[in-house]
Amino acid sequence: MNLIDQLPKWLMQGNSVKLDGFGSFHLSFSSDGVETKDDVNANLIKDIRIIFDADDQIKE
Repeated sequence: MNLIDQLPKWLMQGNSVKLDGFGSFHLSFSSDGVETKDDVNANLIKDIRIIFDADDQIKE
């Protein structure tokens, strides 16, 4: 099992991935607005981004 192969899979399952001493990865996205919750669907999602938050040790 390779981190590079698994990271996208874990992120797409809604998980944050923390690498101790390095930082955390998570997904962020935006979508078009809709009138009711019943109108929400996956086709509205756009601008998916991978966000990396560095641990304090890396920021120094």
